[in-house]
Amino acid sequence: MMIHPRLTSLSRLLLAGLFAVIVSVADAAVPLHGVWSEAGDSLSPARRRPRRVRVEASQFDGAAVRPVKLASHNSLTYARALNGSPGVVARRNRCQSLDIRRQYALGVRLFDFRVRRGDDGDAQAAHGRIRYDADVAAALEFLDSCGGVTVRLMLENSLLPWRRKRDYSWFEEYAITVVARYTRISFVCGRSKVGWDKVAANLPEEPVIHQYIWRRRSTVNVIPKPARTARRSNKANVAKLNPDEWSMFDFVELLFK
Repeated sequence: MMIHPRLTSLSRLLLAGLFAVIVSVADAAVPLHGVWSEAGDSLSPARRRPRRVRVEASQFDGAAVRPVKLASHNSLTYARALNGSPGVVARRNRCQSLDIRRQYALGVRLFDFRVRRGDDGDAQAAHGRIRYDADVAAALEFLDSCGGVTVRLMLENSLLPWRRKRDYSWFEEYAITVVARYTRISFVCGRSKVGWDKVAANLPEEPVIHQYIWRRRSTVNVIPKPARTARRSNKANVAKLNPDEWSMFDFVELLFK
């Protein structure tokens, strides 16, 4: 019996949608660690579609930098996603629009680097199961040339238990390598996202970080909405920035728009 082409296309669309929900639930189910802010929890969903803001570094040179301890969440997710189908999964996992140089120019001094072992053995930027085309080594070279910055280094490890040993071994060696190579960067954390295990014993624990970002608040609200949350609440949270403790945001440019 021949299946009608329209039915085949509809089936593929439904399967793709189901896959997106399953992946989003798996990523959202892993808790983020730090000091959570409740700011923005009562805000109603935005009606407009979140848009990426393109900003030149020259717009921020010395103008928007403030005497606060500003941190960017998932700092490497500005880059092009290398996997993730349908594309909505990759877009929902993106937490920044600006590259590392522009984040630094804006005043960010604590960067959240989530990495995993790439196919070539080098560090690859990741958020959950989504991999990003960010040059991790080049980003670290730039930050090391600046000095006076902190990198929260975390392992985006596999959900599969039998792959953890390999992931942990690689990350432990990687943490030792970057600390020795980039001496003007303060590396902290050294934990795995899945399990929150202390993998890199050579890294100190992270400081207090107030995270003004999207988080899952119910079993229904499982699809990440970092861009929407940033658009709705970043501006209001500027008043909470202080010079004593770190404050972490998605889409940091929206703080000053």
